[in-house]
Amino acid sequence: MNNIISSLDLTSEDSIMLRRLAEESMLNGDRLSPEISVYLQNVPEAQQALRIAKENGISKEEWNAFIKLIRKDK
Repeated sequence: MNNIISSLDLTSEDSIMLRRLAEESMLNGDRLSPEISVYLQNVPEAQQALRIAKENGISKEEWNAFIKLIRKDK
């Protein structure tokens, strides 16, 4: 994805939008992006966190709060 963004010379806002659209497309197609798949394979804690979230029915609001907590570009 980074190669595409640099090749297209996108602005920061456009690159964020492209990433979000790509993620939505992957999710709607019942596929995970390759980097997410590899990450989940290599980080068992992430797998465990997702299982716990699923078991506990974590809401979109709770996910958004979690994303805000871990986002580095606050």
